[in-house]
Amino acid sequence: MSQSTIEASRADIGDWLAGRLGLSRLGPATAKSDAGVPPGSLEPRVLARLGEIVGKENVILEAESRRLMAEGNCPSLARWIGAGGSLPDAVVRPASPIQIAELLAYAYEAELGLSIVGTATGGPGLRAVRKGSSHKALISLSTSRLDEVREIDGKAGVAIVGAGLTVAGLGQQLKAEGLRLAGGMLGLDGMPSTGTIGGAIAGRRAVGRGPRTWLVSAKLVTPQGPWATEDSPAALAGPDLTAVAIGSEGTLGIITEATLRLERLPETEFIELYAFAHWDDALEAARLVAQSDIVPSLLSISDPEEVGFVAALSHEPIQAPRRFHFASGLGASAVRRRPVVPPTYVAIGLSGSELVAEAKAHHVSALMREAKGTPLGADAAQTFLQRRRAVDAFTRSAYGQGLGVSCFTSAACWSALTEVAAAVEQALAKVMDAIRPAPGASAFLATRATPIAPEACALRFAAIYPRAKGREIEQETAMRDAVLSALSGKGAAVSHGSGFGVERAPWLAEEKSAVGAGVLLTLKHAIDPRGVLNPHVLFEEQKG
Repeated sequence: MSQSTIEASRADIGDWLAGRLGLSRLGPATAKSDAGVPPGSLEPRVLARLGEIVGKENVILEAESRRLMAEGNCPSLARWIGAGGSLPDAVVRPASPIQIAELLAYAYEAELGLSIVGTATGGPGLRAVRKGSSHKALISLSTSRLDEVREIDGKAGVAIVGAGLTVAGLGQQLKAEGLRLAGGMLGLDGMPSTGTIGGAIAGRRAVGRGPRTWLVSAKLVTPQGPWATEDSPAALAGPDLTAVAIGSEGTLGIITEATLRLERLPETEFIELYAFAHWDDALEAARLVAQSDIVPSLLSISDPEEVGFVAALSHEPIQAPRRFHFASGLGASAVRRRPVVPPTYVAIGLSGSELVAEAKAHHVSALMREAKGTPLGADAAQTFLQRRRAVDAFTRSAYGQGLGVSCFTSAACWSALTEVAAAVEQALAKVMDAIRPAPGASAFLATRATPIAPEACALRFAAIYPRAKGREIEQETAMRDAVLSALSGKGAAVSHGSGFGVERAPWLAEEKSAVGAGVLLTLKHAIDPRGVLNPHVLFEEQKG
């Protein structure tokens, strides 16, 4: 894991980032092009029928809405630079499972593809906007109007909600009743602060502290009829069809409702931040916690690149003990002309009764000291996590800064994490060598790790790089393919949390094995023989 050297005298993020990318300065900010937003191609009779089903006001043809439905939180470089790209021909907003069933029946009749918004690939953008060869048009189906809380049963510890309910909205209602999702969800580590419940439960791996800790069951509309996965209590014999349903990424059915497991809000909850001189030491500390009985509500590791980026973007000093032999802050006058190597940060959230939380904190402190970590305090933790969100926002806006950005999620066993991270870094470097936009230009790679199970950890890579003018799509595609091949070659997941989607479908057989991919394709043919639901997601093509 390489560590960035940050010049303490740099206060401007543009200058700092330009230096990190090997450029004399960043290019001028650019606006999104409107040239790559083609008009919809729906026939009047199709529009009329869609309006009859959901109401005319819920059939949306406006270009920006269609683009947002296609991209979610992950903007498309192709459309940003005006190179075109696939968009849905319209967005429809049904208000009930009955309307969804009618839309699905009409899609089969009129040979339409349906891109399922909010129940496809989870968080960072759908990428489910490519119609199959047998479809005359592609419609994005949004579940945003299925946003009701149907029941909150504190005694049973469950909530029944519509798939279109926002995560933030659910969190507010549960908090008012002294509840949250089981497993610490909607707590410190929480689910994403944006998006819907349908998006949060779809496409996620059923491991560790993932949604299977709080998802009881789901209801779907499929081309073969309604599908209610097993509720609680359910038979322990036979396959777990809930896992199959939520892992299908909208290719087998449209999630309309979810039953969620709840727990009482803890008596106390707080976050601590620890600094480590080395990435491997931080990983060891996180492993010790993950393999203990502490069960933190948050456990997140930010590598030196991310820590340095947070400091540069916020214009604030890096907090670190002097004994680590790097300066205690970017703003310290004594080190204003010396290079600063940021530490690795581990943020850990603890909750429970005051007695239990105190016992956990004592145990964590001992584990952190054993792994050579130094506490920075609760205030530093809150500040860092708040500023880290600003880095995430900046990353999402990188196209507007004239830069390129590629984000990847993965998961691997603890023993392989450092090797996997190094393989990703090498893959990006090779692409930059082959498609170099300027002499000396390089990519900036920030890595974040989150333990998901005693044996495994999730990884989030955010690469920012100078765009090669005129070869931008080639460059982005080469980076994606190089990184995904590197992940697969190291036995790591090619996606974690964000699902496969259109771009990662070619790696499905490697991830699930040829037999497993064949089983999924057989299910797809049986339930959706014409490939209407999310064309190209999971499977590159399916002809009716």
